[in-house]
Formats: sequence, C-alpha cells, structure tokens
Amino acid sequence: MWLLKRYGVMDLRLKKIKRQKKLKHVIFGYPLIILIGTLCLILVIQNFLVYQYRQKLVGVYMRERKAVLDSYYMDQGYEGFYNEKTEVQLLVYHMVLGEKEEILSPFKEYEEEETWELAELIAQKRNKNIKGEGTQGKIKYKDQIYYYETYLYEGRFDDFFILKETKNPVKYEVILYANITVIEQFANFINRGLLCVMALAALLFCFLMKLTSEDITKSFNRLKGYIESVERKEGFTYQKELSFQEFDRIARALYQMQKRVQKAEQKQERFFQNASHELRTPLMSIQGYGEGILYDTLEDHKAAAEIIVRNSQKMSDLVEEILFLSKMEMDNHFAFEKVEIISLLKKLVEEYGQRSEKVQIKLSKNEESIVLLGNHILLERALGNVLSNGLRYAQSKIHIKVQEKEKQIFISVENDGEPISQEESALIFKRFYKGKKGVSGIGLAITKEAVIKMKGKVWAEPREDMTQFCFLFPRLE
Repeated sequence: MWLLKRYGVMDLRLKKIKRQKKLKHVIFGYPLIILIGTLCLILVIQNFLVYQYRQKLVGVYMRERKAVLDSYYMDQGYEGFYNEKTEVQLLVYHMVLGEKEEILSPFKEYEEEETWELAELIAQKRNKNIKGEGTQGKIKYKDQIYYYETYLYEGRFDDFFILKETKNPVKYEVILYANITVIEQFANFINRGLLCVMALAALLFCFLMKLTSEDITKSFNRLKGYIESVERKEGFTYQKELSFQEFDRIARALYQMQKRVQKAEQKQERFFQNASHELRTPLMSIQGYGEGILYDTLEDHKAAAEIIVRNSQKMSDLVEEILFLSKMEMDNHFAFEKVEIISLLKKLVEEYGQRSEKVQIKLSKNEESIVLLGNHILLERALGNVLSNGLRYAQSKIHIKVQEKEKQIFISVENDGEPISQEESALIFKRFYKGKKGVSGIGLAITKEAVIKMKGKVWAEPREDMTQFCFLFPRLE
C-alpha cells in the first residue's frame, strides 16, 4: 500500500513538473522563436539591400567602361575612360580572351605580377559553361574580392580593344572586373553587427523572460489555488497580490463570483428553511386532525375535515407559488408580446370582485386602450397578487388607476385598509415575509420578480388612510 502511495505521489509530482515545463515552453519558447525569426528576417533584408546597392553602384561604372569599349568597337575613338565630371568611386578594368580562351590583354610582359595572376584567376574561375552578354560573378584573390561581367564581341583585336570587322570577324570574350572589397567589408561589418545585436537581444530576452516566467508561474499557481479553494467551497479573501493585470482581473472576477455563489447558496438555504417552516404548519394541523379522526378523539368530524381541506388548499397554493417563483427564476426567455392593459384589468376586477361582498373594486382610466410590451401571464399574476392582498386588508374599496405619463405607464392599486408603516413597505416584497393577515409571503415576491422581468418597477407607499401599490412600465412606442 505504501508503495502505491509513494508512486502515486511521484506520479502527481511528475505531472506537475510536466505542466510547469509546458507552461514555461509556452511563455518562454514561442516568443523567443518569434524574436529570433524577426532578427533573421532583418538580416536577410539587410543583405538584400546591400546586394541591391552593390549592383547599382558597380553597374554604373561597368556601364561607363562598357560604353568606352562600344565606342572604340564602332571606331568612334575615345578620350579616356572618365572625364573631369565623373566622380571616381570604383576603378573598372577589362581583359580580352581569344577564341582558345587565351589572354590577349593585358600583356604579361607589361603588367605587374599580381595584376597578371588576377587576370589568370578570373579567366580560370569564370563560368565557362555560360557564355553571353552580362554573365556575372565574384572571385576572391588573396584578401581582395572582385566582381566581373562578361561580354562577347565579333571583330578584330587591336592591342587593348576590339574593332568591328566585317571580313572574317573573330569572336572575343571581354571581361570587365572591379575591386568591391570595400563594399563587401561594409556588408560583413553590418552582418557582424546584426549578429551581435541578435545575440545580445536573445540573452537579454532570455533573462527577462526567465524573470517574467517565474512571476507568471507564481501568479498562475496562486490563481489555481484560488480556483481549487472555490471548488472545495473553502472560499478565499482576495488581495491584489498577482504580478500581472490579466491574472489580477481573473482573480477579482473569481472572488466576485464566489461571493455571488455564497450569497445565492445562503438565499437558497433561507428559502428552503422558510418553505419547510411554512409547509410544516399546515402539515402538523392536517396530521393532528387526521389522527383525531382516526382514533375518534374529536367530536366534530366535519369541522376537523374542513380544517384539513383548508390547510391542504393552503399547502397546494403555497407549493404552486413556490413552483411558479422557481420557474420565473430559471426561465429567462419569457415570450413578450403586446398586452392591452385596460382589458386585462377589467378581467381581474370582475374576477376578484366576486370574491368579496364587502369590498368594491373600482377601475379609473384616462384612455380606453393602453398597450405595453410584456408577458400576459406574468402581468396577470403580478396585478392579481396585489388585488388578492388588497382584499385581505381593505375595509370597503379598492381603487385602480391607470394613466400614461410621458413614455411610461403608471398603475396604482389603493385599498382603504390600515396604512402600512414605512419599515413594512420595504419588507413586504421579500420572500416569506408576512404581514398581520399574510398567507404565504410568496405572492408579493412573485409580483416583484415578474415586474422586474418586464423591465418595470413596483413599490408600496403608505397614505393617510390607505395603502397604495404603484407599478411603472415602459410605454410601447
């Protein structure tokens, strides 16, 4: 058994280490790859720009030298390679190869040894398989780098140049070359600088991400602890102690959620306690009178049966109200439609007016038709509960008034019973709160929930000699 526990603990530790490594890979690895990829892209772009600059710069002087060769080729003569207005940045030389690829120019006996070796090297290293106009390439001689281009001419060789010849022309290959060491050194310098910057940036990034990943891991583990405490219903007291704003927002939202859950659980617990208390009273009465009838300890069985029926009806009404209240809380998609409020009130006045002979219900209205957007069932239940409550307290009359005020519909239900106190007016809409003549304490709670679902307001106001219930609904435009 202890081995299983030991290996079970080790397995959990390994899983925790793997999760931490995975988190660090996400936090640390991906951004590092993006950084290095971005720097490599910058390096590629820089080399491309240097290449374009080299091609443009060298091309200018290559074309100038080519123009000199073409001018002599067409027997137009020349006045030197460059004029006084030309800014010399690169010196371009040329060499001539014969049909057998022998070097015709420069002349070995007149050139310095290094110049002749360079010419031989270019003749050997050039791409002999590609012959044509503008063939390009680079070669390295000692510590210098040269760029060359090849061109083909047909004519006759004249010491240094090719002259156009119509009779028995010979094909010659002319190679232009220039020393581009300075440009290449500049490009290498930039590349080394960028590589150093990449290395320093990567090291700095690794250092900063290491610190950041530790903070993220701590914040993540603390947040995980918060979630687990909520799952175990232990609760936690949140203080702003997380390093990152995003985690802080999640923890704050989690804390608020925990408070709402605790509040809902407390309300649910009070609800069931009150409901069980309200059900226990009629149940005890039913049980007592039922046992009295069973054991024949009561003289008036009919009176006992009436009490049992009355308490059964009370239980049935209470259960029905609890179920309706629960349905309202669970169902957030009541179908809203146009409800004609005057006709609904007339129906309620007729229905509830028959329940009492001493109380008269009167309806006053400014218009014959007033329409609001609501749910017919919820609206009928909300107004009916207030009328039923008024019948228990009114002495002789209940007065209902309906009027439109700007963009709102105002409904007041007044009864001439004993006015409620200010303290009681704030409590009567709470669940299971019962006044002096209250039945279940659910009816007015249903009224409030129904009115809120229809985006309205309801409240009670004590008057000098009456109690007034007020409804306010948005008018249908």
